[in-house]
Amino acid sequence: MMVEKKKFKITLQKPDLINDGSGGRKPKPGGDGWATVTQVWANIKTSQKASLLNKTGTIVSDVTANIYIWTRTDIVDGWRIRYKEKIYKVNHTYDLNDLEMVLICREDTKS
Repeated sequence: MMVEKKKFKITLQKPDLINDGSGGRKPKPGGDGWATVTQVWANIKTSQKASLLNKTGTIVSDVTANIYIWTRTDIVDGWRIRYKEKIYKVNHTYDLNDLEMVLICREDTKS
C-alpha cells in the first residue's frame, strides 16, 4: 500500500456560529465564524481550469484541491483548510484506506 508524503502543515477549521435570533446563524461576537481545530501534515494536489462565464465573456478560474491527510473521523463537508494565505472549502471527504483520507476542496476566493 502506498501512502502520500505529507509535507505541508495545514490548519483545519470548523464553522463557529451562534443563533442570530431570526432562525439563522452568525459568527460569534469578535469572531470570523471559524474555529481552529488543529494543524496536521498533508499533501496538496491542485488543479486549475479557466472557463468563460455566460455571455459576458468573463474568464473565471476554478482551483480544486485533493488534500491527503492521516485519517480522522471528525472532518465533515463545510469545514475549511488554511494553508499559508490560501483557504480551501471542504466539499467532500472519503477514506482512501485505513491510514489516509482525502479532502476534496475548492479554493475559496471570497474570504
